Amino acid sequence: MGQIPRTSPHYYGMLPKQMSKGHPPMVTRAVGGVEKGEVGGNVRSLQVMHSKELQAKIRKQLQRVELSPSLYDTAWVAMVPERSSSQAPCYPQCIEWILQNQHDDGSWGINSSSLSVNKDILLSTLACVVALKKWNAGSYHIKRGLNFVGRNFSVAMDVQNIAPVGFNVTFSGLITLASGMGLQLPVWQTDIDEIFHLRKIELERDSGGTISARKAFMAYVAEGFGSLQDWDQVLISSDEYHKRSWLHNEEEVMLDIPTCAMAFRLLRTHGYDITSDEMAHFSEQSSFDDSIHGYLNDTKTLLELFKTSQIRFSCEDLVLENIGTWSAKLLKQQLLSNKLSTSAQSECRLDELKFARVMPLIVHFSSAATIFAPELADARMVLSQTCMLITVYDDFFDCPEISREEKENYIALIEKWDNHAEIGFCSKNVEIVFYAVYNTYKQIGEKAALKQNRSIMDQLVEDLVSSAKAMMVEADWTATKYIPATMEEYMSNAEVSGAFASFVCPPLYFLGLKLSEEDVKSHEYTQLLKLTNVIGRLQNDSQTYRKEILAGKVNSVLLRALTDSGNTSPESIEAAKEIVNRDAESSMVEMRSLVFSEGGPIPRPCKDRFWEMCKIVFYFYSEDDAYRTPKETMSSARAVILDPLRLIPPPSCPETLSS
Repeated sequence: MGQIPRTSPHYYGMLPKQMSKGHPPMVTRAVGGVEKGEVGGNVRSLQVMHSKELQAKIRKQLQRVELSPSLYDTAWVAMVPERSSSQAPCYPQCIEWILQNQHDDGSWGINSSSLSVNKDILLSTLACVVALKKWNAGSYHIKRGLNFVGRNFSVAMDVQNIAPVGFNVTFSGLITLASGMGLQLPVWQTDIDEIFHLRKIELERDSGGTISARKAFMAYVAEGFGSLQDWDQVLISSDEYHKRSWLHNEEEVMLDIPTCAMAFRLLRTHGYDITSDEMAHFSEQSSFDDSIHGYLNDTKTLLELFKTSQIRFSCEDLVLENIGTWSAKLLKQQLLSNKLSTSAQSECRLDELKFARVMPLIVHFSSAATIFAPELADARMVLSQTCMLITVYDDFFDCPEISREEKENYIALIEKWDNHAEIGFCSKNVEIVFYAVYNTYKQIGEKAALKQNRSIMDQLVEDLVSSAKAMMVEADWTATKYIPATMEEYMSNAEVSGAFASFVCPPLYFLGLKLSEEDVKSHEYTQLLKLTNVIGRLQNDSQTYRKEILAGKVNSVLLRALTDSGNTSPESIEAAKEIVNRDAESSMVEMRSLVFSEGGPIPRPCKDRFWEMCKIVFYFYSEDDAYRTPKETMSSARAVILDPLRLIPPPSCPETLSS
């Protein structure tokens, strides 16, 4: 069992309620620090201490900070849905922690066997119950939690019991939320009415303080109001606050670049009549260069400024025009230097691989071009991640500097998967590639399991193993200069080595549809994947054969020329290329028939993903290996998004001319 929090942060006043994805899944607070007695003890003795010793002691004590998890806040974080789908949690690790850390008596919180039940335990327990119910997880845990709350409900009504700040507001809010989810607390209605009566008393009591104190209290217990709060009015109040700050030239807003830019944009887009005069001190690039944001080369600040420059109501507004000009220039420089795309590469250490093509621009283009709906952000991200990784480990097997031992080591690690520690790594390259693949696909598998209500990890690993082994076969063919005897022998391996299953299929689980194991094993699904593999391989071969012939690699164009003509003359190669292109087009015809036909177990949106991937393959390999022409890719994107359409008038009809 994980660490159980000592108490909720509600006992100690307002604390930030925030969490990042990743471990540990608990929202925590600092409870350590410098003890007053230790620093402010005998003044005389402190005066004789050497100043450096005193500083060292204080520094050491400041570093001694314990983090105490807050179950209540963790439960609320667990309720946050994914941005692209309200059907899945944004932080599944919080749900898992809640499931694993319920006490035997059904509670969450301080061990109730050693201390009496208090209001904090009741609050945390009900919050965890609501979090589990939101995602329909842990029905047994929910039942035990509700029974615990019911048995100890009298504690909530005891006004003599120590309570977290705003308990009656937050606890009653959770009761309302639970009731709306169909949960029934095993308590009398009169007891529930009493809680809401105490809530009313607490709100009236706290309304007697200063306006700022009341606002702070209302903000702190805002989750307890739910739909009772007029959030539109809250937003209006926020706008009014920013307007007052703007008109009074408050330094906190005006001197901080991103804050000032955001305030200006919010006020203008919400109908406030403000001029850009107060933005004039950001007109020149030097205002950014000389700031801490410029020193840090802060992309977010540049984006804020650029977005603000687009809220220009007059062509004569030179202030916003100047801001837009220099901020756009700096953002373009960052794009060209690849700065905006290095975070994922650095996190996975892919930038340390000298042999790998890491091309975020290309893979993001592929994802955005085929999965562009805003609500499909997860599927789009998964496609980008997997495309990038497949390209990297394809280069890993293609690179002559990577030894056979390293390639075998990688395959063995993938086969072992969670038990990879039993094998170990024979080189740094293997370690980087494996962990990049392992960590990314584990994350994808965990997210997909929540959306599909089943594990897909075995399927993901099976596809990774199959493609790695097929790539190994191709590497051996190149090393031994072996040429397959027939196209059938070549294609049986080449279809799998394209690894389409490892980057086309994972996004399917993030389309908001259920795909059962039976669906994935069905004939229709198998055919969709097979045709995608064939089309991808043949299109790739038809454009990369020159490079691969020089590298001594087997290619369907080369093999077709040898099979049909017995030589590799330019004429034979061109004839073979034409046949390969014809075979690819024939497979596209089959794909169209399969995708646009009615019936079958695979939902149409899933079939569309295979179809879109085939189209993007035709785009990439229409003339050359598009992986090596990012400028052409950007030109295509610009043609679709930015360049104006060229309207060509239809030819005049003969009748019209004669008349």
